Amino acid sequence: MVSASFDSSGIGKPSLEASETAKPSLETAGVGKPSLEACEAATPALKASGAATPLEDSGAANPSLEASGAAKTSLEESGAAKTFLEDSGAANPSLDASEASKPSLEASKTAKPTLEASGTAKPSMEASGTAKPSTGSFRTAKPSVEASGTGKPPTGSFRTAKPLLEACGTGKPSAGTCRTAKPLLEASGTANMSLAPSGMTKLLCERF
Repeated sequence: MVSASFDSSGIGKPSLEASETAKPSLETAGVGKPSLEACEAATPALKASGAATPLEDSGAANPSLEASGAAKTSLEESGAAKTFLEDSGAANPSLDASEASKPSLEASKTAKPTLEASGTAKPSMEASGTAKPSTGSFRTAKPSVEASGTGKPPTGSFRTAKPLLEACGTGKPSAGTCRTAKPLLEASGTANMSLAPSGMTKLLCERF
């Protein structure tokens, strides 16, 4: 029998010595919890039979689940950090930079009218001779073209060029200068040669 000592309250409490004495007898009878040595000896047999897995082994057999749980927590934390970055407006700095460069483009559009208003680009082209001169500046360029002999002389300056053409025999004489040309034409016999037989009027010079 297990001896018990009674405390002051009258409730029986087994003594420590009695419990230590009773524990081996319970283990021998198969009622008590097996010792650690017996469990370690039985574990290889249980693993070999595949019948059961001790609790300690089952907790250590799936460390990947524990690791995945830790990884899931880190993913949730990173999701929270991403939300914070998006809320702070720092998640997409490239878009912010493009928004910052947009005013510079608008400023360049504003600067374009000032260049056109200054008129510095267009006169430089005209000064270099590559651009077509305007109507106002053509009055200055025209005499230089006539002086070089490449442009057609205007009506006003034809009074000087006409006598030269008539003198070389290439120009048709006008009514005013026909008095000088008529004797030459009549002397050569060509004044009324082709016009009279055709029924046309005589040469204009014959009126004079």
